[in-house]
Amino acid sequence: MKGFAVSFSMKREKQDAGDGSLSEKKLHSRRAKKKELERELSQCGWELFRMGMQEQYGLDGEKITIERNAHGKPYLPGHPQICFNISHSGEYAACAFASIPIGMDLQQHRRAAWERMAERYFSAEDQKRLAAAENAETLFFRIWTEEESYGKWRGTGLSGSLGMEKKEGFCTHFSPEKGYEGAVWAAEPVKICMKRIES
Repeated sequence: MKGFAVSFSMKREKQDAGDGSLSEKKLHSRRAKKKELERELSQCGWELFRMGMQEQYGLDGEKITIERNAHGKPYLPGHPQICFNISHSGEYAACAFASIPIGMDLQQHRRAAWERMAERYFSAEDQKRLAAAENAETLFFRIWTEEESYGKWRGTGLSGSLGMEKKEGFCTHFSPEKGYEGAVWAAEPVKICMKRIES
């Protein structure tokens, strides 16, 4: 085991879901709130990055140069020994660090047309896993985080991982709480040490 991922997760306050009957004005307001929440979660992810850089490496995250590859994956050209990845979903943002390249994804279980998505995007092998599962919806999100984390590890994004029958590397699963699935992908198995931070 050469990799060691430290996952910092930050929980945001839960948003009111409303009663489901929306006027055009309320719908616009709901979309604006969702966009604002996405922005806040993204900011939380980068705040976790700065905290992790200070706590794990004694470096000022504000002064670190961050660049992105052709697919948008961030990396640290001045510190190639430090690898990281950020994800957010639902009420959580997360940032993982390791000494080897990693990809991480976090997904909240939510209502979705997951059966159609699995049929469209998953490999035949993963579709068989779903068909045989007692709790197929939970497994769907587990597989989805595997796909996302694999694509992020390779630096290609989701489009470079969906539907592939065989994948190199190893996937380690985690969950900040019930109703969430997370995965970290790396060339070798990683140990995950989670630290939860309330905002």
